Amino acid sequence: MHALEQTLQHELSTLKAHAPLRRVMVAFSGGLDSTALLLACRQVLQPAGGMRIAALHVHHGLQPEADHWLDHCRATAAQLQVDFVAAQVQVAAEGNLEANARRARYRAFRQQLQSTDCLVLGHHRQDQVETVLMRLFSGRGLLPMRHSGRLGDGRFLRPLLDLPRSLLEDYVTRAGVRWVEDPSNRQEHLQRNFLRRQIVPRLQQHWPGLSGAVLRVAGHAAATEDALAHALRHQPDRVAVSELPAAADAQRVWLRAYLAQRGCRRSSDAALDEFLRQLQGGSALLELPGTAGHQLHGYAAHLYFEPPPGPAPAYPHSLALGESLQCAYGALSLEPAAPQAPLASVYEGPLCVDVRRPGLRLQRQDGKSTSVKQLLQQAAMPPWRRSAYPLLFSNGRLLCVPEIALAAGAAADAPGKPWCRARWLNRADSTNGG
Repeated sequence: MHALEQTLQHELSTLKAHAPLRRVMVAFSGGLDSTALLLACRQVLQPAGGMRIAALHVHHGLQPEADHWLDHCRATAAQLQVDFVAAQVQVAAEGNLEANARRARYRAFRQQLQSTDCLVLGHHRQDQVETVLMRLFSGRGLLPMRHSGRLGDGRFLRPLLDLPRSLLEDYVTRAGVRWVEDPSNRQEHLQRNFLRRQIVPRLQQHWPGLSGAVLRVAGHAAATEDALAHALRHQPDRVAVSELPAAADAQRVWLRAYLAQRGCRRSSDAALDEFLRQLQGGSALLELPGTAGHQLHGYAAHLYFEPPPGPAPAYPHSLALGESLQCAYGALSLEPAAPQAPLASVYEGPLCVDVRRPGLRLQRQDGKSTSVKQLLQQAAMPPWRRSAYPLLFSNGRLLCVPEIALAAGAAADAPGKPWCRARWLNRADSTNGG
């Protein structure tokens, strides 16, 4: 078995041991790297049976040869007897064309993947070195490309990152399978091509061990990030600001690792620094791109990783003893309680659940009348949750602000009647990560 096939077999076996896998999709451009990967997948997986293989070709339409490449990829998939899927994308012309094409391509990948799919990509050792240097020169750190992870509903895997390109070329040449050459690879106004054709060869003349040295340093950086991620893996969605390091640079690193644990990797350093600056003022908000509405809030000396609110029930809503109600930011339940339990009240029958309206006040057991707005503020209720916080009413009278305050007279003894208590469970208190 060729070394490429051995590597692929090991990587896929490791993946299958940790996640269900029914289909392998190969990101197939028709070039050397993806051709080698598709051929190796066919050789490794088809004899075993039970595993579907599909070549996934993204048609960018940026080159005159794009239609020819599509035809070539379809024909190669037919020759190798694997499924073929083509996805046509629109690439924005404004800004960085390379970055725009990559975003469009990965958007197409995410749309195609199902929960038991894995997309394999043909990036190899040279690609990894170039990626690290590109990130270094643009001030984005030393982290290498990720080896594997979630992508859309499925997963992705880069099984060839440790293999040299020469090994891939030898493999495809021996098999007698043709590949296509993208003429844009020679256009040195594109950053990666300039690095590949002009910079890396000159550096290697002076430092023959450049590739190994770059990857060792990048490996150290990745291991450091993994260690930090391991240390943060049990941090909940609500974290005290005091948990953060003292130094601003270290805070940014901590915050980036905390968000990465929750699948949020696309916030820029500038956005994280602005969030931390706002946090010094007491409140902050960070919109998290690519996460379907998740946000990071800073409020009352705490961080809140907040998924978008869930569907709210139709208010007003009846709630009987022993029942619970799913609300926008958590769950409200009405539970049996002992008379001496905090905030326990006599149960007179089903209560009415509703949300705050302007001017609403609670006549408290100590005789004071306090606005619900003030009660929520005193309880450090995050501002974005207050309008959706459920309240309990009895016969049109505010009876209880769950977990916060009880109306006067609600705890007056009534022989023979049960007692109850409203329980509120925030999502952030019941989850560990998003």
